[in-house]
Amino acid sequence: MITNYTDHAANERTYLAWVRTGVTVMVLGFFVERFEMFIKVSGTESGQAVPSMGLDISVLAVFLVALGILVIAFSTGHYIRINRAIDREETIRFKDLTLPLVMSGLLFVFGILLMLWLVRII
Repeated sequence: MITNYTDHAANERTYLAWVRTGVTVMVLGFFVERFEMFIKVSGTESGQAVPSMGLDISVLAVFLVALGILVIAFSTGHYIRINRAIDREETIRFKDLTLPLVMSGLLFVFGILLMLWLVRII
């Protein structure tokens, strides 16, 4: 039997959830880029001007892909630290909320920007 198996399994599930989140953010960046191309093509075919928020959507797409990569990298480091801490005999105080808070904040800002961009289309 593996010592502290349930703790290690929970740590692995959390890690995999963060990896899925990172991949999802990267895919979101890809879809944002493709959506912008779709809007531009649709606008040129219909002869209408394509609304813009003054923000290059390509930059936002690259930012989201880079953010997804960073989430996976930081979650890997976090997984390794927690994995080592589980097997220690001493009590360690948990205090690492940086990644979830930063990720939530950035996605919140992205949601606001996307909402503003969509409002200008209407």
